[in-house]
Amino acid sequence: MKGRILIHDLDEGMLGNTVRLYGFIDSIRKLGALIFCYLRDDTGKIQVFFDRTSAGDEQYALAESLKAEHIVSLSGILKNRPGEQALGTDKGAFEIEAKELKVLAAGQTPPFEISKTEEINEALRGKFRYLEIRNPAIKNKIKFHALVGRYIREYFYSKDYLEIETPYLIKSTPEGARDFIVPSRNFKGQFYALAQSPQLLKQLLMASGFEKYFQIARCFRDEDLRADRQPEFSQLDMERAFVEEDEIFSEIEGMFSYLAEKTGVAIETPFPRMTYASALEKYASDKPDLRNPLFIEDYTGIFADLDMDMIRNELKTGSRVRGIKVPHAVSRSQAKKFEEKIKAHGGKGLIYASRSLGETSFTFSKYAPQGFIEKFNLSDDESIFFQISGRDASMLNYLRTLLSEEFALNADGLKFLWVTDFPLFEINAEGVIGSSHHPFTAPADPSDIFGNSKPLTAIVSKAYDIVLNGTELGSGSIRINDVKVQRRIFEHLGISEKEQKERFGFFLQAMEYGFPPHGGAALGIARIAAMLEGSPSIKDYIAFPKTTSASCLMTDSPSPVDKSQLDELGLDIKG
Repeated sequence: MKGRILIHDLDEGMLGNTVRLYGFIDSIRKLGALIFCYLRDDTGKIQVFFDRTSAGDEQYALAESLKAEHIVSLSGILKNRPGEQALGTDKGAFEIEAKELKVLAAGQTPPFEISKTEEINEALRGKFRYLEIRNPAIKNKIKFHALVGRYIREYFYSKDYLEIETPYLIKSTPEGARDFIVPSRNFKGQFYALAQSPQLLKQLLMASGFEKYFQIARCFRDEDLRADRQPEFSQLDMERAFVEEDEIFSEIEGMFSYLAEKTGVAIETPFPRMTYASALEKYASDKPDLRNPLFIEDYTGIFADLDMDMIRNELKTGSRVRGIKVPHAVSRSQAKKFEEKIKAHGGKGLIYASRSLGETSFTFSKYAPQGFIEKFNLSDDESIFFQISGRDASMLNYLRTLLSEEFALNADGLKFLWVTDFPLFEINAEGVIGSSHHPFTAPADPSDIFGNSKPLTAIVSKAYDIVLNGTELGSGSIRINDVKVQRRIFEHLGISEKEQKERFGFFLQAMEYGFPPHGGAALGIARIAAMLEGSPSIKDYIAFPKTTSASCLMTDSPSPVDKSQLDELGLDIKG
């Protein structure tokens, strides 16, 4: 049999025939007069053996010189493998009796064992990322990322969406994160920005008369990184004209149903929906993990009756006492451990009540009036943990996670959620008002932004997030299509008319010619892939990711450039 065969394609019909394979030597060992190795290609592994009698002295000697990660071609007879099949191989029932071996590349010994890259420190793995990717466990994640992108394309093509590329080099119009700035050689002193997203461009496509757009867009954001963030990433970007939220939700849910079918995971549609206000009230998070059955309840009214100045003074400032009920009785020592974890995480102390065998323990029992503890409605083997908090109740969400992990309460599977009705505006720690999503998000009631009947932070928008197992996969909104509303939003954000013209003049001018009602969403591809496979980090799904400091250890970038390049651009480095 001539030509190359992939390991994955070997089958019983080829038994007894000569096959030619190419790949990497995965491992090698000598056993008596036989030399065994595993050959690995992009599709799997198979055992190969060299017998001096059948292979000949020259080929046998060459086999003796083999080392792990040598790149070879070999041909031999495909046979049934006798005895116990090797675990972890795609073709464990087969083996190859080698007849001809060629070493195509005998490189240096890798700085770590390819099959055990997870045990190596991140700096070394990052420097030799191209070697780490040889590990099938890592390579398969990158393949899965590629498949997710492929299936998303298939789905949107089937729905008659048009894939349109938008520019990466655009005008700097900061949307929240910092832009990556690109100097122009032909226009010295002027700059492009790498697109943070195609937001304005896809809206202009709707103004151009396209009604269904999507692309797998490359986006660039110069922001601090986390496990689920990278400075450059790919996202599904979709937009539709003449649409409302329900239709966007249905389209995205259909996409996930298609992904589930293609990748063999189980999901339930339609996804539940919850308003932003309800999510904060019930879970103290705008991206709650619905696998966790615990939720938050308000006990402020009960604690107002407790004769304790410490609590009364907190309640006078507007704080509330909120608690989480757990279907387990806890001891004082267990409660203390939870309190220590909360304090280590930056929170305050915990109050708790627990009932076991008809007896109830309470942190402040000696201050509790007759009948006070009974108001908690605790059954046997139940506990409640309370926290006093103001507007920021994020520590309750952390506590909810701690309790669920401690008592193994999380359900299995993929739990999706739409979080809707986000505030249109938010105020940061410095007291500066900004957009909760972005400044092109439509208010639920446009009249709210022209009057003074509501505080800005109470105005509701038509923005929504899609959440999976406590992780935000992406967000979207119905967009503004009235130039008066858009200008008013800019005014509330403190963007002067002069600045509006400088930053968004092209966009506002387009709005003057009329925009159809439109909306859409954007979801990170690597994040979707990682979450579908239950991985906490997106980095392994990206071929060449950056570190948390946004550097590339493999290429040693960012790095200085020649002064001649700076001179050509009319730039100088200060400091």
